[in-house]
Amino acid sequence: MTSMIAIRVNDEEKKAISKVSKLNNCGISSWIKKTIFEKIEDEYDLNVIKDYEERKKMGLVKYKPIEELFNKYGV
Repeated sequence: MTSMIAIRVNDEEKKAISKVSKLNNCGISSWIKKTIFEKIEDEYDLNVIKDYEERKKMGLVKYKPIEELFNKYGV
């Protein structure tokens, strides 16, 4: 099942969105959807990095030699 979300834009914004979507060889809805999910992914990645940096400052990050991983999985 799909759902529809409506957003309001003025004429200038619509022209800009239309131009960018054409440059990306896709329709407006597809471009907006792609852009939104890229933003969500970027936000997730930034949160993962922030969490890692906080854990590192607290001394909770531990490193292991790559050889240990290779040996564990027979690589």
